[in-house]
Amino acid sequence: MKKALFVVLWVCVGLTAMAQITLNFNPEKGSKYEYQMEMIQKISQDIMGQKMDMNQKMVLTYDMDIIAKSATESTIEFMYKDVVYNLGSAMINASYDSKSTTPPSGNVNEMMAKIFSCLLNKKFTLVLTADGSVKSVEGMQAIIDDMMKAMGNDMAAQQMGQQMSQQFGDEAMKASFEQAFKIYPGKAIKAGDSWTIAQQIGTGGMDMNLNTTYTLKSTNGNIAPADVKSTINGLNGQLTGTQEGSIEFDIKSGLPMTSKMVQKVGGKVSANGMEIPMDITSNINIYVKKVK
Repeated sequence: MKKALFVVLWVCVGLTAMAQITLNFNPEKGSKYEYQMEMIQKISQDIMGQKMDMNQKMVLTYDMDIIAKSATESTIEFMYKDVVYNLGSAMINASYDSKSTTPPSGNVNEMMAKIFSCLLNKKFTLVLTADGSVKSVEGMQAIIDDMMKAMGNDMAAQQMGQQMSQQFGDEAMKASFEQAFKIYPGKAIKAGDSWTIAQQIGTGGMDMNLNTTYTLKSTNGNIAPADVKSTINGLNGQLTGTQEGSIEFDIKSGLPMTSKMVQKVGGKVSANGMEIPMDITSNINIYVKKVK
């Protein structure tokens, strides 16, 4: 009887151990992926009693190649494959789609085309550690220099070019990719386990602190889905809110093959001696597909 009980306990312990998984950034050297980031955002502001809404959408599609790998880090080469950008408000409407064969019309659309076309087929590299931290970014400055040259010497064009350089500069790219990849627990986990990651994202004075809790739902073959909940504090408390969503991890590579998040933040932002009520809703989706 004691022997039978021992066998049962041994089997239970073995099954529990087998149910645990380790997630980290671990794609194989030479593997290739298509990486797409989609952001759909609505910004509502109240300026001197006048409500102003702005809607924007950006879709960036990259070729993603793992060109080097060691026990502690991976070097990834990204190439801009497609770019889509739409902006709409009471004051301005603009759009760009790198796949479109229709020439841009209007000064704003022509300016957008000059800026975003500089991204196409351009490459940059990231070095990521196993926990998803971005160790270095190389190649973006050359792309930004091309953007600024394309804008010419017009003051309005240069101002827009400066805004784009902030959006695509090294620090902005580091923040963007760390938000996508610095998501791992740092220990073996099983279904029902949770872990929390603290991050700071954003540039150009729009820094936001996220505290994100991930909860592993299950393991199904090589896929591990997790629920995501965050609290957000930005601009020294002027903006606060939440983020909720889900991720599907590829267990072998650790890559988030699908990530869908909804961020909602609001508050009053101080600018030019005024307090501006503001609400921002962002849908941020990431899709990763292995290229055969």
